[in-house]
Amino acid sequence: MAMRLLSSLPLAEDKISFLTHDSLSLVTAVKSVESKECGAVVTFSGCVRDTEKEESISAIHYDVYEPMAELEFGKIVRESEERWPVKVYVQHRVGRVPVLEASVIVACAAPHRKEAFEACEYIVEQLKANVPIWKVRYEK
Repeated sequence: MAMRLLSSLPLAEDKISFLTHDSLSLVTAVKSVESKECGAVVTFSGCVRDTEKEESISAIHYDVYEPMAELEFGKIVRESEERWPVKVYVQHRVGRVPVLEASVIVACAAPHRKEAFEACEYIVEQLKANVPIWKVRYEK
C-alpha cells in the first residue's frame, strides 16, 4: 500500500495511487506523517456502519472512476499543502468494505493543532464533494 505525503507528492506523470482494495491502517497513516517538526497529528477514519437507510448491512461496495479520482486526490493534496504547513496521508478503499472497517483515512501533521485540524477537515470535505467514488451496492 502506497503512502500519500503532501510534502513528497509526485508529479502527475509519476505512478502513485490514493486508492486501494486493501485494509487501511491508522497506525500506518500516523507514522507516515509524524515528524520532529510537527507537534499535532489529526486523523479522520470513515468507517462503514451497520445500517444504510435504516436497513442492516454487512458491507458496502465502492466503485471509482480511477483516472479522475487520482487527479482529484492530487489536486486536493496540493491545495492543502499550499494553504497549511502540513504533511498529509490520504487513502480510500474501493471494492468491498465490511462493516467496522475504514473506507477512508486522512492524517494531517502540522506544527500546531489548528492547522492540522483545518487541513484534515478541508481534505475530507473536498474528497467527499469532488472525488468520483460511489457507494454502488450494500450487502445485507
